[in-house]
Amino acid sequence: MDDTITLRTSDDPPVEFKAPRSVLIAGRKKPSADSSMDVAEFETELKPFLRLLGISHDEGHPLDELEAKDWPVVARLADKYDAKGVKGLAEGKCWKWQAMRNDAVAAFKTAAALGRPDLTKISLLQVLQYGDGEKLSAAIIGREREFDKWMTELKMHAFEVSVHPPPRLSSCDYCQLRAAWLEGMRAAVYEWQVLSAASPFVPHLHKGVPLSGLCATHQDAFIEAGKRFEQEFRDTAPDFPL
Repeated sequence: MDDTITLRTSDDPPVEFKAPRSVLIAGRKKPSADSSMDVAEFETELKPFLRLLGISHDEGHPLDELEAKDWPVVARLADKYDAKGVKGLAEGKCWKWQAMRNDAVAAFKTAAALGRPDLTKISLLQVLQYGDGEKLSAAIIGREREFDKWMTELKMHAFEVSVHPPPRLSSCDYCQLRAAWLEGMRAAVYEWQVLSAASPFVPHLHKGVPLSGLCATHQDAFIEAGKRFEQEFRDTAPDFPL
């Protein structure tokens, strides 16, 4: 049996590609002896996936040449055909996007297609940090119900952490610090907004600083403590339901 199989796309007329048989029979009870196979994907969807599948023989640089919009499709096909190597490449691309803090929408869609709720959550929090409703809508299209469920869980998480005691700073007046901190926490939960859900606390802590009576040095320490608190809030946020 030849170790490759011919794939015919859903284009009209169909486009044919050669692919490793071992990958495309993943999950089947027994190997198929067919020399060709019709697939539901179009050429534009299948080509990027096959480039990564045969990356060791590709004459270009597919990791750099694929567009952001290609990666969610690549991830979906990698999951469909259980192509572990391509899954790893797609996951690595998500981590790279997150480290560079760009293409969070593509990172969210790619992570979701890979079935990684933890990675999906991290990417979605970055989408929210854009504060852009259009980008958020583009990211969650087709997953609106899951998003609503997750947002409810995230708000509950915010409420739970908001009642934690304020940090112990070397403050000129801890009572004033405590009052300013708790008021900021209360306002963050009370005035909860979807587009600010990834950074709900620090803006309200900033608003309370002028009224806190803290000296300039402790005002800065107060805000830095708020940023650390908010990062911990994101780190411990619930995973996105997939």
